[in-house]
Amino acid sequence: MPHARSRPVLRAALTLGAAALPVAAPLAAQTVRAVMFFSPTCPHCGQVIREDLPRVFQVYGGEPRVVSSAPPGSRGPVALLLTNGTLEVLLVDASQRSGGALYEASLESHPTAPGRSGVPRLVIADSVLVGAVEIPANLHGIIRSGLAGGGISWPGVPGLDSLIGALVGPGETPPSPPTADTAARPAGPSFVDLIADEPASLRERFGRDLIGNGLAVLVLVGMIAIVIAVLSGRPSRGGGRAPGLAFPTLAIVGAAVSAYLTYVETSGTLAVCGPVGDCHTVQQSPYAMLFGVPIGTLGLAGYGAMAVLWVVARGAVGRTADVARTTLLFATLWGTLFSIYLTFLEPFVIGATCLWCLTSAVVMTALFWLAARWGSASAAG
Repeated sequence: MPHARSRPVLRAALTLGAAALPVAAPLAAQTVRAVMFFSPTCPHCGQVIREDLPRVFQVYGGEPRVVSSAPPGSRGPVALLLTNGTLEVLLVDASQRSGGALYEASLESHPTAPGRSGVPRLVIADSVLVGAVEIPANLHGIIRSGLAGGGISWPGVPGLDSLIGALVGPGETPPSPPTADTAARPAGPSFVDLIADEPASLRERFGRDLIGNGLAVLVLVGMIAIVIAVLSGRPSRGGGRAPGLAFPTLAIVGAAVSAYLTYVETSGTLAVCGPVGDCHTVQQSPYAMLFGVPIGTLGLAGYGAMAVLWVVARGAVGRTADVARTTLLFATLWGTLFSIYLTFLEPFVIGATCLWCLTSAVVMTALFWLAARWGSASAAG
């Protein structure tokens, strides 16, 4: 997003709600430093940035300034430094390649239980705070203890020193408080621009991951074409037959993909995505959960149920077999329609595409086609 078109919302976001809190008395010249990993599509990250950090900065030293930012990646700056001389917070976009590498390094240097992974993830000293509840509940106490003890240096995350050096130039730490030189340094688009109240246009969202989103559109068109073909009776005209081992093989592939996505969604680990697509952004979006359950978990359960229905339909006779085949057909139809919905969200709403998700969508559509052919063969018999 060009900086010239950016809305001046950083200052407003950083003062949001601050009037409700008293401004603390001036503190001694000590500095507390922390790193927070975020994703632009993560609503909890936006809550911490818009509502919690402004209050924290206001209590400890006053409103911060953006003194420097890393060169922008495909979706804005990889890192952004906020400082008021007493408190410094480095925001790192974990959905981008270099920011994601630093996030992974923090998982190694500051491990947490699987259920406490993901973003927003704030690392301060030897402590790790995760989520929009834990960060505001515990950050004040850590800051107060740190100031009483003479300050807190940057956490020991491998690669962090290099990023800070790239942000503020040679030296171990940024100037504190900011000097005129660093304050005048162009900062580029702010973090809040990435989660602004006004959503990016369709063109901007699609352009964030042009190759991956284009591939998603091709898959989406193919899925819709297959659904139309099945509903128009194409499998029966093509000579339907039982799917044999092709069906359970595809179900196993789909289950394996869903199991991996479940691991990514629950552990906060960056998905291995390759040169095309942006899996991490998709997995950190609010659409990666449905009623509080990871989409990968729902897919895993769905593929398992379809495998069971295939076994029953193959081994049973009479009405039981017919009911199993009919249920299997409707289950794969529902799974395909839901996959169409999710695939549509990636290029047109999220602005990023997950190749693992596309693989699952293709597998589900293939299962629907096989189930439809099986049903047409049974009806013809």
